[in-house]
Amino acid sequence: MIAESLTTDLLHCALLALKPTERWSAARSPLQDSFSFEHWQTVFVVIAQIVSVAIIFWLMTKKKQVDRRSKLEVAHLTVTNEQLTREITELTQRIQTLMSEESPSQEQEDPEEVQASKEEPEESEEPVAVQ
Repeated sequence: MIAESLTTDLLHCALLALKPTERWSAARSPLQDSFSFEHWQTVFVVIAQIVSVAIIFWLMTKKKQVDRRSKLEVAHLTVTNEQLTREITELTQRIQTLMSEESPSQEQEDPEEVQASKEEPEESEEPVAVQ
């Protein structure tokens, strides 16, 4: 707010300080040779803005590509996960059917023989002396 009022006051003072012919000459040719620095500065700023817009556009396209790749990877992993879940379910069912088929054959064996085989230690269970 203060800067705005100072700017307008300075412009009014500058306009009042100029003679009418000087005002007309300033209004007719705003970019004279004395303003060449401002002209090149304006050109530089325009070029810098164009470059910054191009960089922003490039970054946006790169981000879209990364997002697209990550979505495809998530979709692929989801499909793979579903396939593996199905395979695990199938294998679990197979194991259960095999276990149910084997259990009647174990029941037909003599229970005393099963107990005796469980009580007898195996050879690998004996302690071994190390020299």
